[in-house]
Amino acid sequence: MDLSSLLKQTLLYAAGSPVINSFKGAQKLTPLGSQSLRELSSNEARIHAKKVWEYEHPTLDTVTRVTARHRNMADMAMPVLDSITWGEVSVRLYDGTTCPLPLTQPFLLKTQSVNEAVIPASNKGFWQLPGNLHSSFHHVFGYEITSSGQVQAIATPDKGHILPTGANPPLRVLVCLALGCMGERNEFEPGGVLGAAKLLPHLMIVTNKRVESVQGAITLTRNERTPHVKMGDDEMTAEISSGLYTDNNDTTVTPDLPFWNILFDYYWTDPTPGRFEVVKRNAKERSSAGAVNYLHEEIVPSPMGSMPSGAVYRTRNVLKWARQGEFDNIHIAPKMKIPLDAVAKSPSAWKLNQPVSMAPFCVHDCFHTHWRWGNLLYDPFGWFDTNPKWVRGWSGGSATSPGRPYSEAGAPLVPCNQDVTLHLLNPRSFKYVARAYAPAVGEWQVLNHHGSAYAIHANGLAEAVQSILGTMHSPPINTSRGSWARFYWGLRYGTYVYNKFADPNPTLPASPSGIKFAERLKLDATTLAKLRAL
Repeated sequence: MDLSSLLKQTLLYAAGSPVINSFKGAQKLTPLGSQSLRELSSNEARIHAKKVWEYEHPTLDTVTRVTARHRNMADMAMPVLDSITWGEVSVRLYDGTTCPLPLTQPFLLKTQSVNEAVIPASNKGFWQLPGNLHSSFHHVFGYEITSSGQVQAIATPDKGHILPTGANPPLRVLVCLALGCMGERNEFEPGGVLGAAKLLPHLMIVTNKRVESVQGAITLTRNERTPHVKMGDDEMTAEISSGLYTDNNDTTVTPDLPFWNILFDYYWTDPTPGRFEVVKRNAKERSSAGAVNYLHEEIVPSPMGSMPSGAVYRTRNVLKWARQGEFDNIHIAPKMKIPLDAVAKSPSAWKLNQPVSMAPFCVHDCFHTHWRWGNLLYDPFGWFDTNPKWVRGWSGGSATSPGRPYSEAGAPLVPCNQDVTLHLLNPRSFKYVARAYAPAVGEWQVLNHHGSAYAIHANGLAEAVQSILGTMHSPPINTSRGSWARFYWGLRYGTYVYNKFADPNPTLPASPSGIKFAERLKLDATTLAKLRAL
């Protein structure tokens, strides 16, 4: 197969627009004025087409100083990532030999880019979702591996078939290191309430002979601190940190409100650095009965009608889908703060001065990476497509074949023949390592196909939910500030009327009005460890 035919399957060619045979760097963007931003807010097509991403590209395998133009903050360039690094690419032979493939100049075959292009919706190929590309590139590297395992550059890359498959040819490998930069769309999470700009750092690897597996890694590192600790009437911590979440898979549950006990099975809001198996190609569907405890408010009859009277923890099962691993996503963002006046009015034992994690649809300076979405019944009446194409995973494959993307709700957004491990290096940096097994000869293996996204805007539905829940389910302290912080707090914690016979948090003192609160999901270290290992 010749190189030009192979490249037609890459992200840059999905738009059908001319591809430039060089890359001179990401375009420097000029911030839009206030009038242009007002006009933009009511024009969906212009929002999609608006260029967002800027960065520097100092070496072949590294991008630095990644920023996103934020239209809700006067189009300023918000720091998103300190760096993206591609590496640890290798091929493993059936005799156990591992051959590292350096992403360096001697092996570079071609560099291409697009300044601006539109990817149409499609039902075939790797890149089926509509999107607006800008400042995107790929580098293509070629390797020839001798019978002794030595890796050398391909001598004549532009003559004949670059991946010969005749009588005992030398093993050749092509690696496409790519970065796709997308405009903002409401096509990231299931409800379509979050306007997010996708960032698609990925690797594509293809061989001309059968090998045991191929591997690659991508390391994403956020800036250590956010430059803006205030957004509207909300305040955030300066430090940026991670949170790991696992989605609920109970299709009998309708998540009419985005409380954590409904959306998640478990989570780790301040994870310690370590290695996590997040996609496991050989894992079957499995469950654990009564594995988690969720908060349930007790309602009792009275002469005045039904009245709340305390709360209890009840148990529910945890179901993991085939190939699902320890966690489903990572958010890297600052945390929010409950307003100081609310903290001062609360009992000190309530510890409302603790930072508040933003989930779901983390919207304030939040960088999302989801490799799987849950399969909840978002619409019991079937009126809406609540598991839209962009949250569906790969299916129809096996442990040794990739299958089809965007085809099954609840499945990992990762080809079926891949294992993925997430190495949390520190609170703001992780390395994504994917290994594809039994890659078919002449067929690309795509690593980190799903990419990541940076949150820019919450639509009217999200703001309406936030306004209502921020009032009804926030800490029971009167304040008009910190509406988003109070909203996120209420998603994780539930309040209840104190009843000594139904009190799930007995060590917490009640407020003067007799109100207490407890975490909607009760998780301890032992429970978390068991659920991760399930």
